[in-house]
Amino acid sequence: MKSITTTVMFLFFFSFAAFTQTGTTAPKTISVTGTASMEIIPDQIFISVELTEYEKRGQAKTELAAVKEEFINTCKAVGIPEKNISVDSYEGLSASIWRKFGGKKTVLNNTIRYVIEFNNVELIDKMMSKLNDDATVSIQIVKIGHTKMVEFLKDIRKQAIRAAKEKASYLCEAVSEKLGEAIEITEPETYAFSATRENRFLNSNISLGDKSEDFSVGFKKIPITYSIQARFRIL
Repeated sequence: MKSITTTVMFLFFFSFAAFTQTGTTAPKTISVTGTASMEIIPDQIFISVELTEYEKRGQAKTELAAVKEEFINTCKAVGIPEKNISVDSYEGLSASIWRKFGGKKTVLNNTIRYVIEFNNVELIDKMMSKLNDDATVSIQIVKIGHTKMVEFLKDIRKQAIRAAKEKASYLCEAVSEKLGEAIEITEPETYAFSATRENRFLNSNISLGDKSEDFSVGFKKIPITYSIQARFRIL
């Protein structure tokens, strides 16, 4: 029994000694977050225009087909390519807002919503000044972007990782250490893309009463912020 105990203890200490001799010390590292920001002027502006059938007192109802034709012709007249115009939805006004004209029966007015892509504010101003007040229900910005957004995101990622390396370098210098190579780079799942409806336009509350508004001042820039985490070796 004593012999067996001695053998087990010897193997334990032998294994521990071997581990101590072959084990390595974990490298010293520094983890930092690098952040980069940029602003871009959008060249893709998507605007929703809702149109409806209408009837003036003493006149026949203007059907949706006529409303659509007038709208498309207006867009062409101001220089909007037909490929930039798409139908978003068709609807009928709900029963709660059906109207009666004199002694006539209750009428259901059909509506159509278009989404139009613009690349400058001046063209938006031209279109709005030509729209039919009777047929136009609402106008609003639904989306903005840029045709080179992918390239911009690549560039801001590079700026962020360079910022992380620069931060790690001066922090190491502050404690008399030298920065080594990158060990790990962690990319976030999302990036900050500030483009809410409230700050998309300098005059974002577009309504029928605003059709004479001058939008030539231009579109607000889109601020983009990107952060990335990196871990570097300390030499």
